[in-house]
Amino acid sequence: MRLHYALLGLALVACLTVLFAGCDSDDDDGAVGSAGTVNGRVVNSHGNALAGVQVTIGGRTATTNAAGQYSMDGVPTGSQRVAAVLAGFELAGGELFVQINAGPNALADIAMAADDDNPPDGPEA
Repeated sequence: MRLHYALLGLALVACLTVLFAGCDSDDDDGAVGSAGTVNGRVVNSHGNALAGVQVTIGGRTATTNAAGQYSMDGVPTGSQRVAAVLAGFELAGGELFVQINAGPNALADIAMAADDDNPPDGPEA
């Protein structure tokens, strides 16, 4: 019986080794199926470009230029949460996700609102 469990354990290890062979979460070589490119523009609630915004998607970060544009390579495929940081601003409309596919560029335009545009709920203390 012990031999049966030992063989079963070895078979399980062999299957997992084959299943995960070549999987490397830090693989940034852009191989098909592993990563994609994201481009976008960050604007305020009036549609004006925001420069200097730090945009993070799938562990990658880029900073917007004077025209509010950013681009990043090596973003993991799948649904990725978008974070954007600029003092005095926050994402308009709450959380934002983008679907990343290998190959063609994904577009993730971001609208941010000044903190004053989103007053807290209830009376201020």
